[in-house]
Amino acid sequence: MERDVDLNNSKLILGIILLILSIYIIMTDDYQWLPFTLLLLGMIVFINGLIELRQNKKSRAGYTYIAIFLIVLYVAIDGILLRFSS
Repeated sequence: MERDVDLNNSKLILGIILLILSIYIIMTDDYQWLPFTLLLLGMIVFINGLIELRQNKKSRAGYTYIAIFLIVLYVAIDGILLRFSS
């Protein structure tokens, strides 16, 4: 249970960083940071998947969260690489 508390704290910290970055993007219209927000959101989904798998090892939701994280990770890395290549 202590690990779940650590994961929840990590999720909270990532959520606060995501909120601050999203507010910055909206206020400044600086959309070059969107891939990083997507990466943070994917990390939160990954943590949700880990929590779900720890609570119920036969749950499909945990594996679904991790699969979604992998897709989001690919899209975020692709966006970051496109940003640096141009």
